[in-house]
Amino acid sequence: ETDGDPPVVRRVTARFSAPVWMPSTLEIRALGGQETPEGRCVGFEARGPDGAVAIRDGRLVLAP
Repeated sequence: ETDGDPPVVRRVTARFSAPVWMPSTLEIRALGGQETPEGRCVGFEARGPDGAVAIRDGRLVLAP
């Protein structure tokens, strides 16, 4: 949890896999997490309004 503190986020990586036209709402799903030497790593994906995966292989690394 970042408690709204942006410096806690060290890295975000992901692959775009489908277009999402604005204005739209994305549904973000956390796919689990684990501790790594870099910090806590949380996987995620995002789905567009049609349910298609728009962002895949997401990885959020939080500072230890």
